[in-house]
Amino acid sequence: MWNYEGSVQALIVRAKAHPHSAARTFMEREFQSHVLRCGLEPGVFLAPPPSWKRTWKGFHLAGELAKSLRHFTSKAGSRWDSGGVHLVRKRRTPPQVSLAGDDRRLNLLGAFGVRGGHVPGTIPARVWLVDDVCTTGATLSACAVALKERGVSRVGALVVARAPRS
Repeated sequence: MWNYEGSVQALIVRAKAHPHSAARTFMEREFQSHVLRCGLEPGVFLAPPPSWKRTWKGFHLAGELAKSLRHFTSKAGSRWDSGGVHLVRKRRTPPQVSLAGDDRRLNLLGAFGVRGGHVPGTIPARVWLVDDVCTTGATLSACAVALKERGVSRVGALVVARAPRS
């Protein structure tokens, strides 16, 4: 939706640090509006699992954005719920922020799995991964691999901001 720099970067940092802030409310509203205008194929909104740091802090912005999209779209009468399928972290990994592109991808190999969807017909055909910031795409890619291994046929990504390429 936006480039991750300047006021957008400050907005996202504020929303992560202060979960009940106006920054988060504004971002959710703008993101919902943007997604609605895109005319997406219905599917399931999932967020990459939080890092240990986010789990410890008790707030995961990407997860909250996915939840707000599920709530927003379900009010419109369409079927966009999670279907009981969730992404999980299978192992702890070093923080991605300190790693370069190739190292980020290697760091996340096999780090994610899918929980739920054990009943036949409960694996969704389409999943939309929701994240706050995409830097190299390594996290989204690793999550997409885990979902495809479980039988999801189409995986797309929705991000609030994309880090500028260096």
